[in-house]
Amino acid sequence: MKFEVKVDEAALKDLKKALKGFEYQLPRHVAVVINKTQKATISYIAKQVSKRVNLKQKDIKAKLQAGPKASASSLGTTVTIPKSKRLGVEKFGARQTKVGVKYKINKQGQTMLEGAFMGPVPGVLAPKLYGGAFIRISDSRLPIAKLRAVSVWGVVDQNKLALPTARFVEERLTKEINNRIEFLIAKREGKI
Repeated sequence: MKFEVKVDEAALKDLKKALKGFEYQLPRHVAVVINKTQKATISYIAKQVSKRVNLKQKDIKAKLQAGPKASASSLGTTVTIPKSKRLGVEKFGARQTKVGVKYKINKQGQTMLEGAFMGPVPGVLAPKLYGGAFIRISDSRLPIAKLRAVSVWGVVDQNKLALPTARFVEERLTKEINNRIEFLIAKREGKI
């Protein structure tokens, strides 16, 4: 899923009016607006996903890919939510108990997986397992399989967050352009 951040011609006209006499600075100011919108879009996606699942925004942002920042010569950028592996249950607050591993994907209730483990005993994590939760596939000691929950892309796709995010990008870009115009007018009048 990819969201493009670009400025339309109507918004550029207003920005040109605010830069009367300094039109050569227009690309630089447009790049600032685009980069601020990109940063806000990443935060918006992280906030929307964390509302739906028990996942830290830091972990969500780590899975998002921000395109190269906009510059005066390249006016445009993207935010991409790549299809990726499902995240391990350790990201969802997993902890080992006597019975198995307890974790919480949704905001409602916890899930208990009997027989799963995170280390040799409850409260002790095995360093070679990197904090992950595992379950035995057969009755023998090995093989084991890592427990995974949901991916960021899956949450966005299942909850149909693409359309609201695209709308947010447009609204935020308009807001950032208006803020930049107010800033430039205030700067020209000597208020700043």
